[in-house]
Amino acid sequence: MNVYPNPAQDLVNVALNLNDASEITITVYDMTGKMVSSSIESSMNSGSNLVKIDTRDLTTGIYNLVITSNNSAKNVLLSVTK
Repeated sequence: MNVYPNPAQDLVNVALNLNDASEITITVYDMTGKMVSSSIESSMNSGSNLVKIDTRDLTTGIYNLVITSNNSAKNVLLSVTK
């Protein structure tokens, strides 16, 4: 998994390499734990996948991206600058 650019301004890319076809959920939380965005990508194919997240509505700060797939979750800190 790769999240770029980081820091982001208007858009962040989440590149995923999946072993099996999966339903992916990407949730963005601010540093207080409040959910500020959620994206459900329906059944992604195995192999390389790219999800684009619009960050224009987010204020400058640090956010926690939680990427969930098949009962596993990974956290990535994302910096947003304006």
